[in-house]
Amino acid sequence: MVHSLLLGSALIFQDNLVALSPERLYYLNSPESIRSSGVVAQFKTPPSPQKIRVFFHFVNRTSVGQEFVLHFDKSMMQFRLGYGISYSPGFAGQVGVKNFMSSKLVDKLGGIKLSLNLKPGCTISGICEGETTDSTNVVAYLGSMSNTTKYKVLESSNVNEHIDVSLNPGSKQNIRIGNKRKGMIDGDYGTSFNFLVKPNILKPSRLKIVVSPRGGHASFGFSFFNIVGESPLIGSKNIWTFYDKNILPGEQLAFSVMLPGGYSYPLEYRFSIN
Repeated sequence: MVHSLLLGSALIFQDNLVALSPERLYYLNSPESIRSSGVVAQFKTPPSPQKIRVFFHFVNRTSVGQEFVLHFDKSMMQFRLGYGISYSPGFAGQVGVKNFMSSKLVDKLGGIKLSLNLKPGCTISGICEGETTDSTNVVAYLGSMSNTTKYKVLESSNVNEHIDVSLNPGSKQNIRIGNKRKGMIDGDYGTSFNFLVKPNILKPSRLKIVVSPRGGHASFGFSFFNIVGESPLIGSKNIWTFYDKNILPGEQLAFSVMLPGGYSYPLEYRFSIN
């Protein structure tokens, strides 16, 4: 898989981004604003067992509170879920990503029904994943299933992606995630980006990673050293220091990142070592 890599001021392409598993990612967000009750997304998984991930992000634009339901009609193994609800779409996305990254795996026998009250103007944003045991019907609806809104379910293979970052002394690399890529979900919502930074050094050096939103203001969830956290809200084109510490020869740094719904991307990660 080809991923764009910014090195200095030149744009080049490098095969440093690789899908790690045959999982499928389903994107439930079209339309994002729901103005009447009914089915807002529905799809069926293949008959053979498969690991799937579902990203969902909806705003209740009706005039009354509605029950939001996400239903899987078959058992799901190694299932985990995280969601957030807020009047701020971005904050709902942040909470959803952090809760998902912190969630525990559990087997859900006989199907799953997530049912939550969604006030007018509120956003629900979440991610769930698990292993299907058979062909599974998945449906999301607001209020009732009596009507069906015009919706679109997108699907891609970029559930987990791995990015190797090799740094020589004095070198820099800038990598953007959340770009528009052919065949992938715009914004990379629901994707886990797994970075592995590999400094090629012979003496202790300073590794620095800063992050800059290149669209609008944005945030991101992260996991490293068994800690799950989230960045502050970073202004567009501003810079936030994610990591700035000494590193020894032979040491590597691994961390994972997810992009919350409710914000515009891409994010640019700038790596340097001195």
